[in-house]
Amino acid sequence: MNFFIKYELIIVCFALFSCNSDNKLRNGHTTQDKDTTNVLSVYNAGAERKVQIFEINTSIQQTINGKQGTIVTFPAQCFGKVQGIVKIELIECYSIQEMILNGLSTQTTDGKLLESDGMIYLNALNEKGDTLEIMQGKVKVQMPTKQEKNGIRYFKGIEKGNNITWNLSNEKLKVKENSNVKEQQDTYGIKVDNIPCCEDSLFEPKILRSQIIVDKKIKSGNLVNYIFMISKMGWQNCDRFIEGETKPLIVNVPKESTGASYYLVLKNYNSSSLPKQTTDGKLSFIIPINEPYTIVALSSKGEDIYFNMMDYTGEKSEVDFSGLKPVTRQELTDLLMRKFGKDIWNRPSA
Repeated sequence: MNFFIKYELIIVCFALFSCNSDNKLRNGHTTQDKDTTNVLSVYNAGAERKVQIFEINTSIQQTINGKQGTIVTFPAQCFGKVQGIVKIELIECYSIQEMILNGLSTQTTDGKLLESDGMIYLNALNEKGDTLEIMQGKVKVQMPTKQEKNGIRYFKGIEKGNNITWNLSNEKLKVKENSNVKEQQDTYGIKVDNIPCCEDSLFEPKILRSQIIVDKKIKSGNLVNYIFMISKMGWQNCDRFIEGETKPLIVNVPKESTGASYYLVLKNYNSSSLPKQTTDGKLSFIIPINEPYTIVALSSKGEDIYFNMMDYTGEKSEVDFSGLKPVTRQELTDLLMRKFGKDIWNRPSA
């Protein structure tokens, strides 16, 4: 079972749909163009975020362009002996609501708080549907941001229980600068580079460790891109540590709502954390001192969705949370959009 399907199964109330593709020839090299599949969650059916499906030819270097600005370049033969067409799955997560609806947090595996500047998921499948790993070379990822943030670093997603947490990457990173290749496309889809695959001569011979390289020459709609190389598919995250003193927070929830999924979203950071369950059924979070926050709760029974969202000032160390109420899918989407905005770069002020 590939990671993407496994991940969708373990997130609360995810429902599997079938995935259809529309095959087309493009420049004689690719066989699929612009096919998308709805997100496999009852929570956000009809929301903007989609699983984007691409098909690339392993014999040549190719670049895929996500709808929200992510660019991923696959060197030729990066999946080893696998020949021919490979299916690439891409999820772009550049909003708080996408984090919530995907069960994602911005916490390290040891519980430290992070602030995200964007997350993506990458998966590769052969014709039989088996998950593929990167066997040789590195895949180049470019993730957009409205403004470079100090301290942003590259984190890899780690499956931990039913959630994804993050580890600071020790990957060596390189900057690719080649004036003969147009790095940014205005349209979503697949680009065939028709150049040798990610040879060292194409990269600036500068090796950095555990950090993101920002190429300010690559711009689209006033965006700049974080650029890094990956040797493993899965969840990728551009984050930075939230500095300063923190404190524990206890949240009292109604007994009938203890099985819901809870998220704590900080007001002044692009951060969504998950709780630990205490022995007496309460929830335990870690928050920065005196930082305002919102707690979001989601649950479902069959096709029925239950939701609540409450704001707090951050002064208390123990708070109460009310019960959940039924909402429609569209109501849920609208509520989260109004609260957190379309993306993490332009969050509305409360």
